[in-house]
Amino acid sequence: MIQEIINYIGIPIIAGALIYIGKKLQVLTELKRTSETIKHNVKVISDFFTKKSSLHFDPCELKN
Repeated sequence: MIQEIINYIGIPIIAGALIYIGKKLQVLTELKRTSETIKHNVKVISDFFTKKSSLHFDPCELKN
């Protein structure tokens, strides 16, 4: 009887925990993608400021 109760409660809790962990991993993937985009954009802007020859900034080089 107690084993059945543990099975009924434990299986949904494990499934819920796996779904929760999956959502957190998805958020981490989005954060990684966003940080890579920011890193690229900072590099483009830094290159523009350090180059003396280019007088016009090309916003097409930035990633969204």
